[in-house]
Amino acid sequence: WFTCLALREGESPAVFAGDSDGIIHIFKPEAAQEGDRDQLFFLTAKVKNHELGILRILTVPMEPFVFTVSYDQTLKTLDSLGQQVIFQEVNQSNAIFSSLAWDTVSQDVIVGDN
Repeated sequence: WFTCLALREGESPAVFAGDSDGIIHIFKPEAAQEGDRDQLFFLTAKVKNHELGILRILTVPMEPFVFTVSYDQTLKTLDSLGQQVIFQEVNQSNAIFSSLAWDTVSQDVIVGDN
């Protein structure tokens, strides 16, 4: 089951869906015709990102980064172009990260737990 969704807008739009098995599903649009207002998105990749279900997923405007937090108590950063995890952090409190946000001013990801 999908547990969370994130949309990346811009030149290369995409939809990222996290599921209960820790997989990120990446959907991209097919080539649009001139004047088309609607776009159809198709599944282009599945990336096993976490051991347990993904709780939150976040994209960063104008960047290829996709941030996820999971029930496995980790924060991971995926490079959506290469589909590789480029950063991961385990919660030192042994708790599930429950919130995820992007600070546009300082260009930082912010995570929180209970």
